[in-house]
Amino acid sequence: MAERSRIFIASPDAAECEVLAGWLASAGLEPFKRASSQRAAESLRAIAFDLLIADFSFAFRRGLHTISRHNVRNSKTPTIVIGGPDKGGPARAEAMYLSRPVDRAELLCTISMALMQDRPVRRSPRKTVHALDVFVNNQPSHIIDLSIEGLRLEVPRAGGLLLPPYFSVRVPMIDVTLVVKRMWACTPRDAARSSLMLCGGALSSDQNSSSDSWHAFVEALPAREGLASDFIQVESQHRD
Repeated sequence: MAERSRIFIASPDAAECEVLAGWLASAGLEPFKRASSQRAAESLRAIAFDLLIADFSFAFRRGLHTISRHNVRNSKTPTIVIGGPDKGGPARAEAMYLSRPVDRAELLCTISMALMQDRPVRRSPRKTVHALDVFVNNQPSHIIDLSIEGLRLEVPRAGGLLLPPYFSVRVPMIDVTLVVKRMWACTPRDAARSSLMLCGGALSSDQNSSSDSWHAFVEALPAREGLASDFIQVESQHRD
C-alpha cells in the first residue's frame, strides 16, 4: 500500500508547528515540520511531499511557496497559507488561506480539499445508488454513488473529521472488501446530517480479486440521473 500523505509544515511559531503536526498525525497523515525558513527551504529541496502548509511570511516573503513547486508531488496542489493575504498576496489559484487561531476541523477539511487535485481521472460513468450499506473500516456506512474507479460515501464522523489516507470498504452485497484512497472529505451543509462526513475515494490499484467483482457489480447497475448537491458544490469550488 502507498505511503501516507506527507504534509510539510513551516511556521516561525514552533508551538504552532507542534500543534498542527499533532493534529495531522492523529488524522493519519505524515507531518514534517520546520520552524526556520532557511531549514524549511533546505528540506523542501531535499524531500518529496504532498502539501505545504506555511505561515504567510514564510510562504511568500521567504519564498517557500516557489521553492516547494520543485518537489511537491502534484504541481496543481495549492499551498495552504496561515495568515494573510495582504496586498502582496498571490492569486487564490495558488493558495488556500486559513486565519489564526487555526481551527482543527477547518484545517483538516482544507487539507482534504487541497489534496483532491490529485484524484485520478474518472473514465466510467458515475451511478447513483440509494444508501447502499457498506462497512468503512468496520463502521456501518453508506455508498451514495459509485463508478468503476471510485465511490462517494456517507460515514459517521465518530469523533474525527477525516478518514485515514487509505481505508477499507466492505460491500456485503457482493462479499468484497476494497482498498480505497481518500480524495476529499467534508461535512454536509444540512445541519440535520452534521453527524455524518461526506467522503470521495478512488479505488487503490491493490485490489487483488476484488477488482473483477466490483467492476461486474458497477456495470450491472442501471445509470440514474442526478448527484447529491453537497458533492456538486465540493467539486465546483475546486475545478481547474
